[in-house]
Amino acid sequence: MNTKDRGFTLVEMSVALLVGGLTFMAMPPLLEALGELDRAKRPEGSLKRVREALIGHLVSHDRLPCPATSAASGEAAAACGGEVASGFVPYRTLGLTEPPRNPQGFALRYAVAGMLTEPTERFHPRLPAAAGWTTPGPWNPSTNESGIGQPSGSAPPAYSPPTPGINGLDLCVALVEGARETPAGMLAVRALERPDTQVRMAVVLIDPGADGVLDSDNRATPFASPGRRERDAPPVYDDRVAALGLTTLAALLDCPRLIARVNASARDAYAADDLARAQQWFEHFRRFGYEIRHDNLDHAETAQDHAIGSAVFDVTGNLIGTGDALATATGAAAKGGAIALSAYAIGMAAYSITTGAQDIAEKKEEKATALEQARNARDNLLEVIDDRNTRVNNTMTLERRGWYQ
Repeated sequence: MNTKDRGFTLVEMSVALLVGGLTFMAMPPLLEALGELDRAKRPEGSLKRVREALIGHLVSHDRLPCPATSAASGEAAAACGGEVASGFVPYRTLGLTEPPRNPQGFALRYAVAGMLTEPTERFHPRLPAAAGWTTPGPWNPSTNESGIGQPSGSAPPAYSPPTPGINGLDLCVALVEGARETPAGMLAVRALERPDTQVRMAVVLIDPGADGVLDSDNRATPFASPGRRERDAPPVYDDRVAALGLTTLAALLDCPRLIARVNASARDAYAADDLARAQQWFEHFRRFGYEIRHDNLDHAETAQDHAIGSAVFDVTGNLIGTGDALATATGAAAKGGAIALSAYAIGMAAYSITTGAQDIAEKKEEKATALEQARNARDNLLEVIDDRNTRVNNTMTLERRGWYQ
């Protein structure tokens, strides 16, 4: 009897390949999900998720939340105040779906520096003040030929604080200033190698360990060092501490760059204000120069009027005197002398009038030049004042943006 060897049929092979392919495609996401689940079960996984959620809340709300009064509520208390606030992680406020717990199912504890839950206004850029800016008096010349209007004197825009008044920059300053303060009574952890030394912290998260009870060193500030290892022998220690320092948080939030950018903009505004003040002084100087040229022309025109009047008076007197001299003179020499004196007086009068006319022409030219200089100085002043105001407003805009620069 003949028997045929049987193998996989084409249909069976296709099904096997399809199943294998689907299994292969499903493995990466499945492995990733299993990895996430494994990490979530680890103590450091829960601590990390809470830490990231706290930073996100800080950026969004410009403050850290108060602790929850119970693990079940998950809602941050409306206010906590004081130097240190301790309780449970406000997971609902942080946008987490469930209370963060350790592998044994016990809820994590949360402590926060009180100043970060209710920050106060601590930062505003140092901007040019209005002091020293005065509006000069009216334009002195009586004529309206200047065409440059009233003297220009404009103070910088008044400082306008952000609305709302507290933003990320105030929190940045709080972090930096808080790091310099003495940690006594404030949120802190003990240094690992020197337990008597305290280090200020912004946030402390505590895993109560397998027994779910905080060890004695973690019931109040200063808390145990994050680097402290578990200990089975008395005194037993099974807590895990994670802390976020003030300076570390400031660096994570890029506070140095944000503050430096606003302060650099404020320095630009100060430099522009210095230039505007110098230009205002120069514009006043040009206006004063124009007023002097205006008065010089008035004096020249008045002197010319006097010269003409004096010439008429002198010529008339000389003509009368010459007539009398000719009537009484007996000789040709005497008559010639009288005529010469009269001619000399007339010549001097003509010279005085001609010189006065030339002086008036020069004074008019000088006045026109001074007027053009004053106009240019005013135009330049308006430009630098506008630039100064733009830089001041730019600085205030940066401050109002807070984190979002």
